[in-house]
Amino acid sequence: MNSNVFLLEDLQVKESNPFEIYTLEWLEENLQNQFAHLQRQDRFEIIWLKSGSGWHSINNYQYPLSSRKLYFIVPGQDHKFQIHPGSKGYVLSFTESFLHQNHDDFNPMHEIVLFKQFSEKPELAINTEIEEEMEDVLIRLLKETENYFLHKSEILSKLLKIFLIYLKRQMQASLADVQIDPHNHLLNNFLYLLENNFRVKKAVSYYASELFVTPNHLNHVIKKNTGFCARHHIQQRIILEAKKMALHKDASMKEIASYLGFDDVAHFSKFFKNAAGANFTSFKKNQFGALPS
Repeated sequence: MNSNVFLLEDLQVKESNPFEIYTLEWLEENLQNQFAHLQRQDRFEIIWLKSGSGWHSINNYQYPLSSRKLYFIVPGQDHKFQIHPGSKGYVLSFTESFLHQNHDDFNPMHEIVLFKQFSEKPELAINTEIEEEMEDVLIRLLKETENYFLHKSEILSKLLKIFLIYLKRQMQASLADVQIDPHNHLLNNFLYLLENNFRVKKAVSYYASELFVTPNHLNHVIKKNTGFCARHHIQQRIILEAKKMALHKDASMKEIASYLGFDDVAHFSKFFKNAAGANFTSFKKNQFGALPS
C-alpha cells in the first residue's frame, strides 16, 4: 500500500459513544500507519473536506473527493475513503438513537428521510457565505466532546441539530434536481401513519394493510430508503415517546406503559430495555449525566 495515501475504512466507534467528531488532521496523525479495515454498523456519517483531495467509495461505487464539499453516508451502506496527506476537514459519526434524543420540537424520522435524500446525491458544495458559521458549530462540538460536565449529551445533540439545519438550508435547492425514488411516497405515508398511530398500532401488518401493500414489500421499501426495516421505525418511535415521558420525574413506568398501549408492565419493561439499552430505572437516573466517553 502506498504510504503517502491515508486510508480509513469505517471508523471503529464504541457502542457507548453514540456521537463522535474528528478532524482529518487528527485522523492522519493518529491512524496514518494503521490502515486497518475498521468496521462500523448502523451509523450516520458526514465527511467535510475543507481542502485536499481523495476518493470516497459507497457500496463499491467510487466518488472523487473535492475541497469545500460534504459527503454523506447512511446506515446499511458499505463505505471507505482515502484522503491524501495534508487534507483538512472533519468527520462526524452518530447513531440513530443519538439523532432521536433530546428533541421535543421535531420529528427525527424526518431527519432520517433527509439523510436518505442526501445519499441520493452524496455530496454537497458548501455555501461560502455560511461556511464560517458551520465550522463554528463543529468547533463547539469538538470542544464539548472533550469535557465531562453535566448535560454534555444534550448540548452535543442540540449542536448537531443546528448543523443539520444549516445542511437542510443548502440542500433545499439542490434537492429539486435529484431524482427521488417514487417509493419515497410509500415511505412518507408510512411515517405519517406511524406518527398518528404508534401508541395503539405496533404491527407492521397494520401499516402494510393501510397502505395497500404486503408487509414484505413495505419492509423492503422502508429499509431501502432508510437503512432500517419498518419494525425498527415503529419500535424507535415508541421508545422515543417513552424516553420523553420518562424525563418527567413523576411519570411512573406503569403510567407510561399504559399511555403507549402496553397492558403488561413487564412486557413494556422488557421492550424498553431492549430498545433503549438500559432498564427504565437506570435510564431515569442517568438521563442528566455526562455522555459516556
